[in-house]
Amino acid sequence: MKLVQWMLIVCSLSLVVIPNNQNAVADPVYYTNVNFSNIKFHPLLKSKIGLAGALQTRRVNDSLSYMDDIRPAFYNGEIRFPNTAWPYLTPYPIEELSDGTIQVQDNTLLRNLHQGLNDRNIQIIHQIIGAPKQWHPYDEAEAAGAKFPFPTNLVKSAEAMKRWSQQYNSYPITWTMWNEPEHNLTGERTDESAQHLLDIYEAYYEQMKPVNSKALFGMANLIPWGAQLLPELGGQSYIQTLMSKYFSLRSTKPNVELDYLTMNNYGPRIWNDSLLENARNALGTQANKTPLMLLQYGPYNPGSQWDSNAGLTSEAVKSLTDLDKFMKISDLQAVGFAGWIGHLLRWQGSNVQELPLYNMLKLYAQMPVWRVSSGGSLPSGVKSFASADEHRASIMLWNDSMTPYSINVNLNNIPNEILSKPTPTLSVYKIDANNGSPLENGTAAFAPIEEQAMSSASVTKTVTISGPGITYIQIDNGTGDAVLDRGGLTNASILKKHFYSDRLNDTNGNTYVRESYCAYDAVRATAYAGVNGSLGRAVCGTEYEGLPHKLNVDVLTDKFSQTLLSTDSMFGIRVDYIENGAAVKSVLWHGDVFNSARTKNLPWGKGGTAADQEIIRSQLNKGSVGNRQFELDLIQNAPSSWEANGSRAMISFWMESTGEGSQARFMLSSID
Repeated sequence: MKLVQWMLIVCSLSLVVIPNNQNAVADPVYYTNVNFSNIKFHPLLKSKIGLAGALQTRRVNDSLSYMDDIRPAFYNGEIRFPNTAWPYLTPYPIEELSDGTIQVQDNTLLRNLHQGLNDRNIQIIHQIIGAPKQWHPYDEAEAAGAKFPFPTNLVKSAEAMKRWSQQYNSYPITWTMWNEPEHNLTGERTDESAQHLLDIYEAYYEQMKPVNSKALFGMANLIPWGAQLLPELGGQSYIQTLMSKYFSLRSTKPNVELDYLTMNNYGPRIWNDSLLENARNALGTQANKTPLMLLQYGPYNPGSQWDSNAGLTSEAVKSLTDLDKFMKISDLQAVGFAGWIGHLLRWQGSNVQELPLYNMLKLYAQMPVWRVSSGGSLPSGVKSFASADEHRASIMLWNDSMTPYSINVNLNNIPNEILSKPTPTLSVYKIDANNGSPLENGTAAFAPIEEQAMSSASVTKTVTISGPGITYIQIDNGTGDAVLDRGGLTNASILKKHFYSDRLNDTNGNTYVRESYCAYDAVRATAYAGVNGSLGRAVCGTEYEGLPHKLNVDVLTDKFSQTLLSTDSMFGIRVDYIENGAAVKSVLWHGDVFNSARTKNLPWGKGGTAADQEIIRSQLNKGSVGNRQFELDLIQNAPSSWEANGSRAMISFWMESTGEGSQARFMLSSID
């Protein structure tokens, strides 16, 4: 089954020989072939992109409009409570009176930041680091490796965080506790340190959750150092020790929930020290609703490497290599590119410099989500990915070497929907020392270096990629991309994204995750799901309040099996109506990918293998081709008191064992 009815024209390979020198010794001919009609797995999800930066400068608020070019899924603003001079903590918002009473005051700058992020449907995340100054052990913090030690009074500290955070409960905020505890808590990776962190999380959670009903909670910005197996921890890692303690706590206090397991990483250690694999093993299959979040990411080791490459082309290039890997990790919900102010944007007086990493993410945001096939003969250090939809086709190539290379890029089967528009255009962008890099030589405004009208379904472009450098080629229909440019749901407020990781245990007891994925993009009110094996589970959801009476759903599918592969095969959309915080009714819209004997439950809402009510829609049949639309009539199927209780519901996108390489896109829009 094809995504859209695209024109298929086979293009023969054109090889161009590039002279090497006056002796006419030819370089090898490097090329890549792109087939825009062949959809492949591991899409270029926009919901996996976040931004991160400590709240130590007012420029974060000034930068909100620049986020519109990237449209990240989240912004992670770190708040260090011992740093009393930070503008988001000035004047210091927590005071203990002589009688022990704790008073707090508002911070307008922080409140405006929250509003600006929420208006853009960007998830607000705050890393709470260190106790409030009254209970921060300053002397102990001076000791090596103990920068943010255990509070001197945990009860008072947690109460202060409750009163302070309660001021900002109008919007859903994700609070994560402490930062890099492996070296920032006790300075050692010990059982005691893990217990200290869990005690902090428990105390803060139990104080903050009751007064922040929309809040989510994460723990605890772990680092690769915590993934090492240590004899003093019984052969476990610090991360595994911490999570074992958490699961023990949850058995006695099930209401102390963990919405995210969060991590930080700078440099290649995320792969070398297996941070992701160790965190996955620590969660096991007990927490398949708990995704991994990489809240701070940078491609260089912290310190001189991180500082000396800030804002250079090399930073953007190395980030692209990791970004491609991140896209293929199905239980990693999102990655925060760190250094928003300094590494992506930099102020020079009143002028803003847009740095290579910013320009790369801006181009990535323009790329359609559906990855397409590309491959050929590329030199060492050069990589690429390509994507297409009915509005745009594009390829990103990057060179992580010091040698420039000429590449023949053969673009085949450009979608007819693009070419049939009045002004289809091919544009070429470069990011290197001379383009899009104001700290090097590229001080001119970032723009295409070449544009040409397009009429043919195939074209070969020969481009030279600097070393290091990035080249981006885009064929656009002239009207933008209606899929990527769309906004979130109007007149509804998102509360939470629900995420399921298809984690299993192998015969050795290790945890692995299937390549099935499902992700909800709240910025664009769009869900993407896919199953890469013959069996697999892809389910995710979103929870809103203030929903309209009706929603329109635009569905697009690719490579669905024409036979049911499992008793549990499923393709549908389910709505769980919420009243007073609990699911009271469930309705499932499905087609012919369904078996009433299925055994697997929806992992949230009312649960169950199907729903209280089922509605059949032919648009969800496995044989349907191309875009199709139907209505979710929410009010008609809702409990009578649902609207009076805030029109709140979970909307889940449910795809299970639908065929190898099967994928789907669901776009939601309000019906006035």
